[in-house]
Amino acid sequence: MKGVWQSASRRAERERLASAALIHESNQNWLHHRHLETQRGQYLGFFFTALLASAGLLTSIATQDRRDTDLVVLGGALLCFILMIVSFAIYAAVRKLGAVLRFYDREIRLLRQKLFANLEQETGGYGERELAGLHVPPIMRTRIYSAQGVAENILASTCVLLLLIQEATAALVLITPSTGAVVRWGTVTLALAALILAGLLATLHLRVRRATRIRA
Repeated sequence: MKGVWQSASRRAERERLASAALIHESNQNWLHHRHLETQRGQYLGFFFTALLASAGLLTSIATQDRRDTDLVVLGGALLCFILMIVSFAIYAAVRKLGAVLRFYDREIRLLRQKLFANLEQETGGYGERELAGLHVPPIMRTRIYSAQGVAENILASTCVLLLLIQEATAALVLITPSTGAVVRWGTVTLALAALILAGLLATLHLRVRRATRIRA
């Protein structure tokens, strides 16, 4: 009888420890999830700050009384190139945060199922209910309505726009006879560098996307 009581006591203690471990793991997942969402907002804040600062600097140069057209063109091309690098770097960081957030979403759902397992009667079936985000209309669960999707689309669109601006600027410089040699070659070099950078990053993006799909 004593052995049966000890066995039942050990089993109860193991169940208590397992529940405590699951609760702790669930809390940690939620904390990390919120931290990553905050970090994503900080990345976007830095991006928009850099974008507005660059636009203000270029406007200040272009509106001077004795403005130099060549300086504005070359400075604008250089700013676009720098912004393109910054945008791609932030885009890569935000993409990584999105992959980790999806992992935490799956873990939270799994832990929730484990915590509410065999407690349907005590909780009134609450454990069977889905998280709030899954109760919105299906169309609002698509990428265009998600914070992660909007962040990635903004950054990717900005990168493409900056690339197009640099290529268009280089084309205009080449067909304008009055443009100085320094500005001409500088602008064309930046446009070619931006095109090569875009190709390398697009290849890397496709490889990462393929690897993520295979792993999933």
